[in-house]
Amino acid sequence: MRHSTRHIAAEVQSRRILARRSSHICAKSEQAPSVNQTSAFGARDPGSAAIRILIADDLEQWRVQIRKLLDSRREWEVVSEACDGRQALEKAIELCPDIILLDVGMPVMNGIEAALKIRQRCRAALIIFVTHSRNEALRQAAVELGAAGYVLKNNIATELVSVIAAAVGQMQGPTQSGEFATTI
Repeated sequence: MRHSTRHIAAEVQSRRILARRSSHICAKSEQAPSVNQTSAFGARDPGSAAIRILIADDLEQWRVQIRKLLDSRREWEVVSEACDGRQALEKAIELCPDIILLDVGMPVMNGIEAALKIRQRCRAALIIFVTHSRNEALRQAAVELGAAGYVLKNNIATELVSVIAAAVGQMQGPTQSGEFATTI
């Protein structure tokens, strides 16, 4: 069944309004998605130049710190924030960001579980884990999930930008080394 562009745009707008009303808002810094950057089916608009990023962390202080760091880059846009794994999954499905920054230890659904479910629904999104944990088993689980990176929270200020840049490079074509971007 074919829909007109106007009909699809109206449907997208009504879905976004319903999603905003029913979603859990986790912080004052919540930002509404950009209407002109996703299609009716959540796919990235090829005309959009900004790399779209979702931040998921249960602690507002980390979300604020990460957002400040990313806001300094014109070519990146933080499209939303989530405060638990379930909300990260919902927002990933709704917004189809290019990159998802996932805390490993979140309530409701942890980052690893959320990543598994996000992978099933948003295959093109690259996931970068952010954590305090140096646990090798956790890092290995991230690698097995196909994560684009793994950053320790105490290294965010110095290393997150380069890990995201490496992930953006992965989006733009295969890397020669095929290496996992990490700071461990």
